[in-house]
Amino acid sequence: MLKNKWVKLAGTVLIICIVVFFLMNGAGIFSDKIITARAEQIVSAEYITKTGYLIRNEKVITVNSDYEVSPQVSDGERVRKDTVIAKLYDKGADLSIVSKISSLEERLASLKELNAGNLSYKQDALRLENDINNLILQNVKISQSGNFEDLKKNTETLLHYFNIKQVLLGYLTNFDNEINETKTELDRLKSQMPTVRKTVTANEIGFFTTGFDGYENKLTFEELTSMSVVSALDYVKSLTPDDKPDGYIGKTVTSGTWRMFVPMDAETVLKYVPGSSVKVSIPALNNRLFTATVIYTDNFKQDGYIILEGILGPEAFVNHRELEIKILKSSSECFAISSTALIQNAEGVTGVYVLVGQQIVFKPVEFLKFEGELAYIRPVSGSNTVTQYDEIIISGKNLFDGKII
Repeated sequence: MLKNKWVKLAGTVLIICIVVFFLMNGAGIFSDKIITARAEQIVSAEYITKTGYLIRNEKVITVNSDYEVSPQVSDGERVRKDTVIAKLYDKGADLSIVSKISSLEERLASLKELNAGNLSYKQDALRLENDINNLILQNVKISQSGNFEDLKKNTETLLHYFNIKQVLLGYLTNFDNEINETKTELDRLKSQMPTVRKTVTANEIGFFTTGFDGYENKLTFEELTSMSVVSALDYVKSLTPDDKPDGYIGKTVTSGTWRMFVPMDAETVLKYVPGSSVKVSIPALNNRLFTATVIYTDNFKQDGYIILEGILGPEAFVNHRELEIKILKSSSECFAISSTALIQNAEGVTGVYVLVGQQIVFKPVEFLKFEGELAYIRPVSGSNTVTQYDEIIISGKNLFDGKII
């Protein structure tokens, strides 16, 4: 009899424990699977978007149009006065042979370097793989822009990387056959190469480009700053491009820095002080971030403009004139999380659920903004602070602070 009482008591206690477990965990064993992800620590930035105009002094280079021209330097390459920027051939000469010889000579140099064991990626195969992937993505973007000269250069580099990969993987030990075949093809092409009639050298120190947009020397610092604000803004808006002159080879951008004329309303202009530094992002240049100095400002009534100058990267701008730019207003470190993770508890506090061991913990956060499927948050200081190592719950049901799973 006593034994039966103890059995009943034990059974009752077990049932109570099961009920309490279900009540505390919201029938968690039947709920959807909990999915977690770590917060990504990033820098959140606010920009103002404007249109900027590259202003610069340029020296246009032309030759007698009776020649075929073969450029010898790349767009954006720095040149001296004596740098040979082009070779001239008889009209009608097949310059594709010249281009093929140049390409084969680069390939031959690459193969000889590999045969000598000069593998810069020997200890870092992961970096090689990343560089290959990045170059492929660059080629896709270049193809879309129509800049086939850069596409050709990148393709040669990509071939060099693939050859390195074959050596590292043990598929090849040398490139003797390829070297001999390349030499044979070079000798054949050189026997057909047209004769160089003249060479053209740079007319000034600066950055050379074959590009032409018709605004050469129409937008200069001296010209714009000599006008009133209204006149300068009207002048920029009403400009029409000139026709490319006969025999045009290219131009030398003679400034050692890049300068940009940026129209904006007078109220915004007043926020920029000459001599101050700003960060500028350029979408057309893969959102590359440049540091610039405000060197000039002017405003009248509602209108105005600022002029920015950058020391680094002038070669990147030689083929651009009008650009969308993003001037950094402010930035702060924060976390990016899935927007589904953001919640408000019963007290109206914004936060996230974090899985700590087997327990769900609510951690308060400061919400900054939504961007697509992401939410940007800033941790709230205290003992219960979100960190980049936290397993933040982005999906699950019947969640609450303190729940054991």
